[in-house]
Amino acid sequence: GGIHGDEFEGPQTIMNLFREIEPEKLSGSLVGLVIANEPAYEDADRCNPIDGKNLARVFPGNPKGSVTEQIAHWMGERLISKSDYYIDFHSSGSDSEMPQMCGFFKSTSTGNKLTSQDMAEAFRAILLRVEHSVMRMITVFRPFTQSVLRLAVSAKMILKSINGGLSM
Repeated sequence: GGIHGDEFEGPQTIMNLFREIEPEKLSGSLVGLVIANEPAYEDADRCNPIDGKNLARVFPGNPKGSVTEQIAHWMGERLISKSDYYIDFHSSGSDSEMPQMCGFFKSTSTGNKLTSQDMAEAFRAILLRVEHSVMRMITVFRPFTQSVLRLAVSAKMILKSINGGLSM
């Protein structure tokens, strides 16, 4: 959540999910980065005010680059690369609307594990979009005017699918 500082639904969804989750019913770890781009979030802007860059557009980042490029690099190396599943919550920001859309990285079969396409389809968005970059494996867009609760319900559906029947 919080890749763009003017998208408040993702951070709220992650906080709601962690309040409602029952850890004893999970296997493995669940990591939620509530606000990925703190300077942009504090400024309520899509781009980082320090360097003017859009975090969603600088992956995989650069450890010696600008602040935004360093955030992207850290996320890629420390979180995304170590994850079996990655969900990137977005909305259309504070000044626009868009249809429900869910992007995913087209991958081959993962045996017993869900693919990012399976996860994207579980969100039941109006539009599905294939991503061609591993660093943006699944991106979930929801209109700004929709409730955060709907995102939280969708996240629970994903967890239920991943854990084979997690009841919440």
